[in-house]
Amino acid sequence: VAFAGTNALGTLRITGTLIPNGGGSIRVNTSGTVVLEEASPDYAKSFYLAAGTLRVINSNALQSANYSMGSALMQLRDDDDAYFMFGANGIQPTGSGCVIDVDRLDPEAGAVSNKTIRVNAMRPGNGTTVTVTGGNGYSLAIDDLVCGNGFTSTATFSPTTAPLILGNVTSTSMSNGGEAICLAG
Repeated sequence: VAFAGTNALGTLRITGTLIPNGGGSIRVNTSGTVVLEEASPDYAKSFYLAAGTLRVINSNALQSANYSMGSALMQLRDDDDAYFMFGANGIQPTGSGCVIDVDRLDPEAGAVSNKTIRVNAMRPGNGTTVTVTGGNGYSLAIDDLVCGNGFTSTATFSPTTAPLILGNVTSTSMSNGGEAICLAG
């Protein structure tokens, strides 16, 4: 399934479970917004966000999926401290325009603040820049940050309006000391 077009998609809300059998991967390649509202614990296919916005409002929406993103915006939303699973490899950003935004379900309403959105893992590609944004005192925590993926790699993280908390940081490069993690901002 591919969502693409030269015009903005607008907003597409997926209110049901992604079916694990049959079909194929999902690729979003438009300037619109795709909203995932339900848990899909058995969907283990690829989900690629090439452009536009993916708003995830259920922490188990892509828990078994192979999730990757290009120069796009991913919004992680919850009204409490939450743990978002993204398959065994976590979030796999590539490119220079990756933005991860954390906030409450409705950023404009409510009194929820100062929460942490945690993700299981992240494996950035070489030359990747990830900007971390958020509102209402929300933070992004990455349990396992893995750089290298078998090759020399540099990743830049720029936490602008949300703090970034790193758990385990490891390298899988076959070279000796070929990785760099840059923190900017």
